[in-house]
Amino acid sequence: MIHPKLIFSLLLFFVFSYYLQAQKADTCKVGVDITALYDFKIKENSFTTIFWMWRVYKNDSLDFSDGVDIVNSKNYTFGKLNKDKRGKQTWTTQKIKAECQAGWKINNFPFDKQKLRVYFDDSRYDVNSLIMVADKKNSRIDDDLKFADWKITDFRIEDKIKTYKTTYGDPLLEGSSQYSQITMFIELERKGSMMTYFKILTGLFFSFAISLSVSLIPEKFFASRMPVCVGGLFSAVGSKYIAENIVPSTNEFTLIDIIHNITFLYILLCIISGIIAMQTSVNKSVKEAHKWDIKSFFTLLISYIMLVSLFTLRAMFYH
Repeated sequence: MIHPKLIFSLLLFFVFSYYLQAQKADTCKVGVDITALYDFKIKENSFTTIFWMWRVYKNDSLDFSDGVDIVNSKNYTFGKLNKDKRGKQTWTTQKIKAECQAGWKINNFPFDKQKLRVYFDDSRYDVNSLIMVADKKNSRIDDDLKFADWKITDFRIEDKIKTYKTTYGDPLLEGSSQYSQITMFIELERKGSMMTYFKILTGLFFSFAISLSVSLIPEKFFASRMPVCVGGLFSAVGSKYIAENIVPSTNEFTLIDIIHNITFLYILLCIISGIIAMQTSVNKSVKEAHKWDIKSFFTLLISYIMLVSLFTLRAMFYH
């Protein structure tokens, strides 16, 4: 005869198991296929994407007719939700167009690499009701997606549990709420960076070379040095204005800004060096002034190349 306590324990076990099963959140596999990326608006910190999203799940009571909440979007539109039965599972597909916020970083322009993100969750179901799992195997970005200025270097899709420090007024929650979230990661690298770099800065480099060349002017032509330096300075200022029309507008201090400022400083040093050479020729001798010119020429040239190369290499390889 089965002991009553054993019967009670088994009954309690089955009731508890049923309760846990009832509390278990439904799982939904989510995947995307990006078909378009455009309207890269660096000044407005935004981009637009069009993609197909699909879901695969078993619980028919789940309702996705309202689409999803794209967290970092400015605006978005949903196409028709297509719903089909695949054996014991339900499969839905939907086309989505979204203008999303992006933190464009151009401080390394033209060697910049951009990381675009699209975050979305379902505001109707928290983690107690729905867990979204990324369909990493089937998610992709269209191979025909090509750009004149950019190269796609990476694409992936991830899932996570996002905690919000609010309950949105839900009386059953306290302090915070959690939702299952899917993130699309898109990474871009600018094409023809080195060509753009030299197109922008070639005039600036010649301006510095002109200013530095005064150290090679014979000491008896000291009077000709200052006009040459001033000409180099005006040429550098002109290069700065041209660069500002090419480099995307930003409040950040860019690589191009740094190199221009270094060049302005070195042109000033060329002028100071010329003044010192003139004073040396008067107070000591022309021979001593010539030695000073040679030393300053190589010191300024080598240190300028090293500084410009350092900042350029940092922009190319450090992101």
